Amino acid sequence: MRLQCLRITWRRSALRRARCPPRSAVARNVVLRDMSNRIAMFGAFRSGTNYVRAIMELNYDVSVSNNLGGWKHVPVPALSRQGRWNTGADLILLVAKEPFGWLVSLWKYAAGPGGRHVDAPASWSEFLESPLKVTRGNVEGFPSYRFSSPVDYWNAINWNLLSIPEPKRLVVRYEDVLRSPAERCAQVAATWTLQRRARREFVTPPATMRNLVDRPRSDVREYVTEVPFDPAPYLERSYLDGFSSSQLEMVARALDDDVVAGLEYQSWVAEALAR
Repeated sequence: MRLQCLRITWRRSALRRARCPPRSAVARNVVLRDMSNRIAMFGAFRSGTNYVRAIMELNYDVSVSNNLGGWKHVPVPALSRQGRWNTGADLILLVAKEPFGWLVSLWKYAAGPGGRHVDAPASWSEFLESPLKVTRGNVEGFPSYRFSSPVDYWNAINWNLLSIPEPKRLVVRYEDVLRSPAERCAQVAATWTLQRRARREFVTPPATMRNLVDRPRSDVREYVTEVPFDPAPYLERSYLDGFSSSQLEMVARALDDDVVAGLEYQSWVAEALAR
């Protein structure tokens, strides 16, 4: 009798295993479904990643991640599996900012709330020429990245992202999104066949951005602070007034010509030097 009960128990257990996939397999399928409309966002600190993320999520049926395939503010890690590069992200969006305006923004950020993430001198002249250390200051034990200068950081992360072939990787320039947000983001959406959300008007953030961690949001107020945002310094390039002639030349020499060309910033650099 006991042997018969054991056989019945074994058969029922085997039947349950046959009908139900392993728990890990179920979890993998769920993750894959959730990732089907997810974009991995990358870009240097102060390049406009939060601004572009807000526009994409508010207007398209997509979620953007800061941590899909790596942390967004450092180069994409070179991970491989079974002889193939395995980033964990199917779609990668690089947000780039013109280097001179980006330097001013990063310097202000490092001297303020970004000091726990970006280690750099407080003096503007020293900042331009000194090594820069980048880390995730709110994560214990997170590795640090050291660059010979802020420009070296701009060169390195943008070169890394540009090396990923299209259409897996697309680039949006912050200045283009400021000028024509609907048009520029529609180009990204068309390439990746992203669907518009059910809204009549295109929504853009009306104020400065919050620090956007990965979580669902449904309203534009969840993306912004109460501090007004003025795009004029970027559109008019008034930030160039903070550079001396020698500093403009120094930055231009340090920029990687291939990266500048890849992001189509050649005329921006020439215009800065002509001031």
